[in-house]
Amino acid sequence: MDSIVVTGACGVIGEAFVRRAHARGHHLVLTDVRIDALEHLQESCQLRKEATTLLAGDLRDEAFVEEVIMAARTSRRLAATVNVAGIHGPVGASPNVALDDFRQTLEINVLALTKLCQLSIAEFVATDTHGRIVNIASGAAISGASFMMSYNCSKHAVLGVTRCLAKEFATHGITVNAVCPGYVASEMVDHILQRIDETVGVPFDPIPTIPAGRMAMPDEIANVIEYLTFDAPDYLTGTAMLVDGGLYA
Repeated sequence: MDSIVVTGACGVIGEAFVRRAHARGHHLVLTDVRIDALEHLQESCQLRKEATTLLAGDLRDEAFVEEVIMAARTSRRLAATVNVAGIHGPVGASPNVALDDFRQTLEINVLALTKLCQLSIAEFVATDTHGRIVNIASGAAISGASFMMSYNCSKHAVLGVTRCLAKEFATHGITVNAVCPGYVASEMVDHILQRIDETVGVPFDPIPTIPAGRMAMPDEIANVIEYLTFDAPDYLTGTAMLVDGGLYA
């Protein structure tokens, strides 16, 4: 039974993908910052305990990232890493963003993800595995985003990491792709919109800007992640798959 690493497993997109991956019978190495949240996820999704490893920690800690990959390869083969973990960072006028807050966003959204990609690829190469990496970027990775400078920059960087690794390791049969959601129905998006409202002083409703007329449901994003993780051909690599209801069409 192959192992699949999923970071940020307790978020709405992470949970939706975990349900799909578990149904396929893979061993899941699930990470998030709190063990109680992971245990709740395991219970609420009815994940088989023998088919899941729960690891709580800070992905900025390189030793913890190494522990995650070690857990994935114990008695198994690492087949895929899905990097869902991320934060939205400061929301507000860009000139007022503190560099410490900017730095934290980059450390979590970019540097931790990059380290996981590096270790995963090293494992794929060592075991001659046509492994899969799926990085969750954002529609913000292909466009500017007012009042979210640090998040926007971090997601551009995620796309850069994805494309560079895809080019370097395609000859090994390793695929590295990004999923770029638009607005997703979630507490995170609700909080972002609230902070934008406070910044501009008037309510901001993104729905009229979305051709599909609604936000994405988390499972719609998970559907695309599942495809890239399990079903896509090796020839599909280095892509940024927009799942945005036509927002950036």
